[in-house]
Amino acid sequence: MNAARGLKDFIVGPLHRIDDQCEVITFDPPQKDVLTLCRKLSKEVLASLRALLTREGSNIPTPGAEDFKRSLAASLESTFVSDYVKETTRANRTQIEASMAGATIDVVKQVLDAITSVEAELAGE
Repeated sequence: MNAARGLKDFIVGPLHRIDDQCEVITFDPPQKDVLTLCRKLSKEVLASLRALLTREGSNIPTPGAEDFKRSLAASLESTFVSDYVKETTRANRTQIEASMAGATIDVVKQVLDAITSVEAELAGE
């Protein structure tokens, strides 16, 4: 963003990118404000992701107890998890792992629900 009109930000060109042949391509930026461009791009990405999940979702494995255990173990090594949470998790690990037995998560449905929610937000603005 290198220009503004009122409260809207714009990109002023020319812009340059490198194509798949390592050639520099020069082009003018879109004339829309940055927020509009980002919203349009988001809608396109979400529509593509929805189509992919609708078409291929049945091929995506559902995580099971072993996946949850690996995830739990990884969280104990993560620098993003606080020491307090790690200590509490270690102290209750047996119960936590037992609670995961038989649990299933429909990852595709959760992602599709999230896409629907974001699409609704984008449509409402």
